[in-house]
Amino acid sequence: GVTTAWENFRVGRAASADLPCLGRRPIVGGQPGAYVWQTYAEVEREARALGALIATHPGLLAGARAAHAADPAWSITELACFAYDLTLVPLHDTLGVEGIAHIIRETRMAAIVLQSLEVVRKALQDEAAAAASQTAGETAENADASETPASKSTSTTTYEVLFWEDAVTAYAAPEKQPAQRLPVPSSVATICYTSGTTGTPKGAVLTHTNMVGFMHATRFLVAQGHCVDYNQQDVYLSYLPLAHVFERALHTCLYHVGARIGFFQGDTLKLVDDLAELRPTIFASVPRLYNRIYDKVLQAVEAKGGIKAWLFKKALAAKTAALHHPTHPSTTHRIYDPVVFAPVRQRLGGRVRLLLAGAAPLGQDVGDFFRAAFACPLLEGYGQTESAAGLTLTSSHNTWTGHLGVPVPNSECKLVDLPELNYTSADQPFPRGEIYTRGPSVFSHYYRQPELTAAALVPSPDGRGRPWLKTGDVGMWDAAGHLVIIDRAKNMFKLAQGEYVAPEKCETVLARHPAVSQCFIYGDGLQSCVVGVAVPDIDVFLKWAKAHHAEAAFLATEVVPFMKTHGSKGFEVPRALYLDPDEWVVGEGKPATREDGTTAIGADILTPTLKIRRPQAKAKYVDVIATLY
Repeated sequence: GVTTAWENFRVGRAASADLPCLGRRPIVGGQPGAYVWQTYAEVEREARALGALIATHPGLLAGARAAHAADPAWSITELACFAYDLTLVPLHDTLGVEGIAHIIRETRMAAIVLQSLEVVRKALQDEAAAAASQTAGETAENADASETPASKSTSTTTYEVLFWEDAVTAYAAPEKQPAQRLPVPSSVATICYTSGTTGTPKGAVLTHTNMVGFMHATRFLVAQGHCVDYNQQDVYLSYLPLAHVFERALHTCLYHVGARIGFFQGDTLKLVDDLAELRPTIFASVPRLYNRIYDKVLQAVEAKGGIKAWLFKKALAAKTAALHHPTHPSTTHRIYDPVVFAPVRQRLGGRVRLLLAGAAPLGQDVGDFFRAAFACPLLEGYGQTESAAGLTLTSSHNTWTGHLGVPVPNSECKLVDLPELNYTSADQPFPRGEIYTRGPSVFSHYYRQPELTAAALVPSPDGRGRPWLKTGDVGMWDAAGHLVIIDRAKNMFKLAQGEYVAPEKCETVLARHPAVSQCFIYGDGLQSCVVGVAVPDIDVFLKWAKAHHAEAAFLATEVVPFMKTHGSKGFEVPRALYLDPDEWVVGEGKPATREDGTTAIGADILTPTLKIRRPQAKAKYVDVIATLY
């Protein structure tokens, strides 16, 4: 069977050599055109040429930087490294200049493939980082016109700048390529750096065995009838960051069957246009986007009112009931699907047959809506960077939300007591504890961070099995044996009166309020309550404000009753709330334009998967927090 990521791509290439593999939308006259595709054979040729270039330079590591997964060049760079047993180190803008400098310095990478020199040039000004990097490749399409392929120097070192097309052309002929050193299962495929929600970036070392583990698990589930059979005819829109392992795991699965992957333009605000053009059959996202789509659709329904709103609610109720029928559940309806839900399906291109959600659980109402409206399975999964994405997955036959399925066939999970937080395996009615996992997808160590590795990996009691990864998440096994995430052990804090608070849990509830777009909950051991910052959904909030004429009343009249109704305890509800009109976006200080023409101010608060970086959020709102208390 397939044992490396390069072998995996070659399987897809054998099945789909002359079929589309990677697609992008070129800008013509300032407007995005139709998708232009490279076949599997063309992608392989370009990857081999680029890999040959990188392999001829000294060093074992290659970095790839892109603000978004907005161009096939990112994926081709990854495949180039796989082809020559090189290690890819993603560099994401949200890590910031200091974070990128730290990674370059720590890995001593030999080559950097990038879209723009700006951020990496700043990082290279760090003397130690600059001394460790000799070569940078830049795509000609995005190159600064003032740059030419020549040697550039900082105050301490010289580095060479090459254009992508020139470099690939130079090594296009097979006779110019060095002997290919193929990876083995234990070869390091990538060092995936993440600052997560805390501190300095740490690099999870993932082997080729790790990278293909989730693919093997899903193909087994397909064979057993528990997963939709994704295949050569499928089309996928890639817009989640490829610096994050979740998106790369999905690409690995799609390569295996020879499917096609089209990239978005790089702007999530233009995602609807890309979906309409590509018309994908598979769509993956994080709960925050699913929640936003759900809320927008329901708001539009309420705004229409009358017979249309009545019919939509009737159709949704009928299909939800059919989803949960005890003996004959169904996702389709011969009248409601074409008449009521067709416009909703068009929002994602009109032919999606599989929905995927990761990063956090969806609410039952949201899950019911998407299964009903799209008449297709919605799979939810759980995993981490350190587990190369997938640890658990729901079945395609599942119609209930709130859990994250069962461990995939090649992974094990167990719950370990956390007595200080009152979570134990003896809890009734269901056992609870910190989630530990092990299997072929779990990483080997953090790069040059033995202390962090020792804290994350627990040796097998018998000393012979694989070590267990401590996830930092608190889970529960429900009556059906599904894993339910109930808390986050890593970010929990104790209030002055001794109550433990999981801020992410509070934020998940608050963010479900229609008028709240984003939020941050803060507390510490010196205080007896939590406080919060909320970015309002402008359209919804303005309607509320016009009716109530008092911004200060929003907390008492909306937030408090809403959170308590949705299960929050009194100490989990913010005592004071600050409303910030500036939306948080992924990117370091880069402004983004909303559909209505207003500006979203960039801030390094969000990770690429839209999780909150708590230290950065605290630093941004330190004066606000002091005022709230």
